[in-house]
Amino acid sequence: MKQIVFERGLSDAFEIASAGTDPDEGCDIWFRSKEVMDANGIPWESRCARQLMPEEYGDWDMFAVMDYENLSEATRILGGDPEGKVRLLLGDRAVGDPYYHGDFERTLLEVRKGCVSLLGDILRDNSGIRIV
Repeated sequence: MKQIVFERGLSDAFEIASAGTDPDEGCDIWFRSKEVMDANGIPWESRCARQLMPEEYGDWDMFAVMDYENLSEATRILGGDPEGKVRLLLGDRAVGDPYYHGDFERTLLEVRKGCVSLLGDILRDNSGIRIV
């Protein structure tokens, strides 16, 4: 998402973070993901994975998740979703998990499509709001 926002010159208008629903804290981006991002010219930085925390619900406008398991887990971790902030990235379906199907290129395309669509939704829904 950061790359999509950057490509459109909107980096200063968004704060984007990443957190998981599994307690895999300390893990970096998986090497296969790095290879696919490199091959597609997508910059990445090493990072230390962290788990989503219940108190974050009030800190963010939206939580985009990859699949139905993450949707359920994020909602559980956050103590519910009374404001409807938690959503699937692809809207009506899950992103395929490359750990199971092995096609990291397919997953990259799905994630990119979801991010482009999500950004379009955000900009359209907030057309009356000036983004600085």
